[in-house]
Amino acid sequence: MSGIRYQDISKNFGEVEVIRSLDLRIAEGEFVVYVGPSGCGKTTLLRMLAGLEPVSDGRIFIGERDVTELTPKERNISMVFQNYALYPHMTVAENIGFGLRLKGVSRAARDAAVRETAEMLGLGALLERKPRALSGGQRQRVAMGRAIIRQPDAFLMDEPLSNLDAQLRNHMRTEIKALQSRLGTTMIYVTHDQVEAMTMADRIVVLNGGVIQQIGTPDELYSRPANRFVAGFIGAPVMNFLPAESFSGVLPKEGASEIGVRPDDLKLCRNEGPLPVQWRARVVQVEPLGGEALVHVAFDGRRACLKQRGGTRPAPGDEIEIGFIPGDAHFFAADGSALATSGAASVAAS
Repeated sequence: MSGIRYQDISKNFGEVEVIRSLDLRIAEGEFVVYVGPSGCGKTTLLRMLAGLEPVSDGRIFIGERDVTELTPKERNISMVFQNYALYPHMTVAENIGFGLRLKGVSRAARDAAVRETAEMLGLGALLERKPRALSGGQRQRVAMGRAIIRQPDAFLMDEPLSNLDAQLRNHMRTEIKALQSRLGTTMIYVTHDQVEAMTMADRIVVLNGGVIQQIGTPDELYSRPANRFVAGFIGAPVMNFLPAESFSGVLPKEGASEIGVRPDDLKLCRNEGPLPVQWRARVVQVEPLGGEALVHVAFDGRRACLKQRGGTRPAPGDEIEIGFIPGDAHFFAADGSALATSGAASVAAS
């Protein structure tokens, strides 16, 4: 296994710049996830590392090797795509061992490696089946087995779970994370699903417009977003953004344009008691989620969402008091950058 380094990488498609002077280091054995909206450059960044897309400028290193001009075959990496791309006429064993067969590995050594890999992935009893006789999760594990058996320096995964149903996605992301921990191989994973990113990554790279917005652990991105974009992208449901001028006295310092409050931190006062910052709102919708509910409210022509755990749930049309503790809020300047918080007085929304 090896670390990865992007050095001042740029990528243009004609006159369209999709990656702009990007620098990024990924440690050996690290699980890194690229996230961002469609068109942000995350898949392009992965494909350049794989050698499937040439760079326009800059260098890419795998370990100490400059691989910028090398072919995909010369880079010793394995990639798993959204489309599993299994050979339908081959058995599970033949699909997993296909790469070793192309490299001229002996039949005996290949069979031993296939059996070991299949057992690791829970496919030992399915080696003689064809892909059409497998479930979606089993097909994904076969695709992973084909990548693992090569013992690459790094695994690259491009939205590998997007074709699976929600329950199977939850199961497979746990399997992938456990497998990466067991193998200790560097893994770079592209997804549009922030839940996958938050539950799997050692570090997350948030991209927008071909520019890195923030790099950090899931907890760092959730608790200390670098800017409004990251704050609004990480977290489900999304952060509530409120005009700072409506909360005189709460500002951490001059320059704050918006206050961000996560649905977890926006409270229903009749369950929590009085809060330092509170105001009246009308309930628009309530979404029951078992032990909790999402309560959507409207006030002053704006909408917000709070997550309620326990207590009596309000009903659509109810007038309620909602609020938050200033220490739970995030503050953003007009340019979207995050401002440091500080103590705040007890106030009511104006």
